[in-house]
Amino acid sequence: MSQINPASPAALAAYSSASDEENATGSSFNDKVLDFFKQNQPEGTLNDVIDQLKQLAEPGEKISMQELNSAILIADGILRKDEEYKTYTDSTLDRMTTQMLGVNMFYNNMLYKSFTKTDDDASF
Repeated sequence: MSQINPASPAALAAYSSASDEENATGSSFNDKVLDFFKQNQPEGTLNDVIDQLKQLAEPGEKISMQELNSAILIADGILRKDEEYKTYTDSTLDRMTTQMLGVNMFYNNMLYKSFTKTDDDASF
């Protein structure tokens, strides 16, 4: 099992408290996630990284599984184009992205079943 290397609380606070100028230029959650992966290259479990990513949101803002999934996919796609991050994307970020897609698919499947109250859908 890989060693967990979480970002420091100070680093998380710096990301989550964007200045007014950053907010005015439209610094999005996806941008914060990309910068976070660039600067920290976190290791460990998907759950640990998700907890860190949620701290990047504005105070009081709730981040959905779909938003997390999208942000991780975007970061993975952008970082893999940069040779500097190739090893990290291949060894760590791809694994997290695949796990996140699986979690998102499972979550959506459970929501679907809760609304339809059936397991008879052949598409699953």
